[in-house]
Amino acid sequence: KLMEKQPIKSYGWSQLAQLYSPELTPAGASRQLRSWVAKHPTLLSLLHQDGWQKGGRRLTPRQVSILFDCLGCP
Repeated sequence: KLMEKQPIKSYGWSQLAQLYSPELTPAGASRQLRSWVAKHPTLLSLLHQDGWQKGGRRLTPRQVSILFDCLGCP
């Protein structure tokens, strides 16, 4: 069965993190997503180029698209 794709829209960091790691608490899911972003060879750079800053609580649809391209859809 194919998973339905998540819509490309603005998400809160914690909201998006919970889509990737629904089994974790919101804080744990946020830490996990931050870890994946930091370890990805180009993702952090691409997000910074698009105006995202560490600690940013909201991601634009374009930033969400960058995350999905690099990490895959949740």
